[in-house]
Amino acid sequence: MSEASVAGAYRRARPDEVPALVALVESAYRGEPTASAWTTEAHLIGGQRVDRDMLGAAMADPRTAVLVRVDPTGELVACCELRQLDGAVASFGMFAVSPDRQAAGVGRELLEEAERVVVREWGATRMELSVIDVRIELVDAAHESFTDVCDYQAFLPTLGDAVPALVIDAIDASAAEGCTDADMPIERAKELTNTFAINFLESVFRGGELISDANTTLPDDIIFMSR
Repeated sequence: MSEASVAGAYRRARPDEVPALVALVESAYRGEPTASAWTTEAHLIGGQRVDRDMLGAAMADPRTAVLVRVDPTGELVACCELRQLDGAVASFGMFAVSPDRQAAGVGRELLEEAERVVVREWGATRMELSVIDVRIELVDAAHESFTDVCDYQAFLPTLGDAVPALVIDAIDASAAEGCTDADMPIERAKELTNTFAINFLESVFRGGELISDANTTLPDDIIFMSR
């Protein structure tokens, strides 16, 4: 893909732009969280998000394209790394938008351009997204705490013929290994899920501290993991 092959403000990054790209990614992911600059990970994970060596190696790889969006003044305002994988698959990573351009549609437009590039250049039919892994696991919550499967298992049969037997059978099958007396009660799972969901939103939009095993004594029915 030549620079001219990407329409408008989109093109491949140049080797001399590595310092500017590092600054762009770090500003997007290691800055302070605000209502507009919401992509920061500083409250989730420490360390440098990307460095010059990593970017230089990516740009030298023929199976990788670092796509940038440039504003009329020449400033890099968004970027992403596209990688050709085996088969008709591409990966999408290092997605960054300058904090003062976030929540304005720039990221959506860059993603759309990335999709066009991997189809045109590599014939990709699927694109995978890479993200950091920070999660809370609920011990013995085999009913998948983000669903109400246990509640539905008890409630739907009370509606009589209004619910097809096939639906009830499917829910029963999903709940068979997760709604027993040995598993975490569904109300406890909801309580924990709500607590951590609200805490996450507080950390992003108000700059609060994210609950972790480093700052909070967690109960025995929770496992905190991040990488």
